[in-house]
Amino acid sequence: MALPAFRRIVHAAARQIGARVVDIIEPGVTPNFIAARINVGAQPCYVLCSHAGDWAFAKAIEPALAPLQFIDCPAFAEALQSLFGLLPLTRAELQAPFTGRLGLSDSDVRYWKPGTQGEALFNWWD
Repeated sequence: MALPAFRRIVHAAARQIGARVVDIIEPGVTPNFIAARINVGAQPCYVLCSHAGDWAFAKAIEPALAPLQFIDCPAFAEALQSLFGLLPLTRAELQAPFTGRLGLSDSDVRYWKPGTQGEALFNWWD
């Protein structure tokens, strides 16, 4: 997903639910996702969109704390779905054991050995 489209989607969904976009985090070589820090009421969370177009939510983004701690953000997920037809992955889906996925390099999977779907879809692999 292109950064301008990500910004537009996140800001529109935030307005829909009265959330505030605090920061947009652009990836360098890694990670393989764009992120936005948002505040939904008093609760901060991060909205993630991978290069492959997968959406999810995380509690924090710190490469040193990898893997990510995925969370659910129902209000924001509902806004993404109602406004754009996007269906973010749930915490349960992301914590499920890794079973493979089209679009992931076999050599990356063999080298990094992701344990969960979330580790494979949202990562700092180089």
